[in-house]
Amino acid sequence: MSLDTISAVILAGGKGRRMQYQDKGLVIYQNRPLIEHVLSTLRKNIATIYISANRHIEQYKNYHCPVIKDDPNYHYGGPLAGIYSVLPHIPTPYLLTVPCDAPHIPATLGIDLLQIVQKNACQIACVHDGERVQPLFLLLARSLLPGLRAYLENGQQQVLPWVQSLHPGYLDAHNHPEYFANFNTFDTIRAYSSS
Repeated sequence: MSLDTISAVILAGGKGRRMQYQDKGLVIYQNRPLIEHVLSTLRKNIATIYISANRHIEQYKNYHCPVIKDDPNYHYGGPLAGIYSVLPHIPTPYLLTVPCDAPHIPATLGIDLLQIVQKNACQIACVHDGERVQPLFLLLARSLLPGLRAYLENGQQQVLPWVQSLHPGYLDAHNHPEYFANFNTFDTIRAYSSS
């Protein structure tokens, strides 16, 4: 189902402020860059995968995925800039977004979110981990591109307000919040590496 309906983007375009400005996708966890964990999981169910990146472009191209830099109008404009820049390229009606620092995502994430979208007849769905919304684990319709452009042109960058304005469906992940843990500090990587 997802092979025909969903493309995916791994969001690796940030500055890595909380990791001493390192490129988070290339930070090592369990002997591999974080992005390799995410890629290997996504490839189980999704054929077309993009990488949103603004640094180390050639290195990311080694993963044999199209690498898309932020639109120059919104360069380093946060995750929404990366999503906006990828949306025009996808050949499918839906785009799954996943941050590059989430190495334990479930392989069924895209399919699970698509079922939420279909069940709720909505255009967008994201994860709720039992404590809070996780808006970067997101499935959105390609048709939302004009609205996203208008949001960015209005100077807005925050993901959660935009997602919530579209009345999303929510995937209940309270039984497995660890699947959606963000490894955005070295302390988190050390903690998971030693557990």
